[in-house]
Amino acid sequence: MRTAKLKTEQKKIFTRQGLKKDKLAEEDLRELKKKALIAKADRTKSLLESVSSKMELLEIESFDNLFPILLNNMKEAAILREELIKEVGLENLMKYRPELFSTAKLIERKFDNTIEKYSQEEKRLEKELSRVVSKKKITNYLRY
Repeated sequence: MRTAKLKTEQKKIFTRQGLKKDKLAEEDLRELKKKALIAKADRTKSLLESVSSKMELLEIESFDNLFPILLNNMKEAAILREELIKEVGLENLMKYRPELFSTAKLIERKFDNTIEKYSQEEKRLEKELSRVVSKKKITNYLRY
């Protein structure tokens, strides 16, 4: 009879220990997921900040070298942000990491300003070219 009681007690102890181990494993898993989410959010922030700072360096001379890098960084940041949204939801991401969205909005404005700047430069060059062509026509007309 004592042996049966001992076996029963051992089963209870092992079951409790197993449950404790399962709970610890679940906690460890949650902690790992949390760390992975934080790392993903930090990487996204880093990419966005890099793009934002490099936008200041974007000029006609550096465009061919710099723009592909900016584009790749933006693509990677967008993929990471979409993964974060799937994992934690848009509302939670906006609540706990609003800088991801504000930095992305800032980059969008910088791109718009850059496009506007180059559009104005293009229009200025068109006018200048038109004047040169007109002067050339007048010069040719005056020769004859």
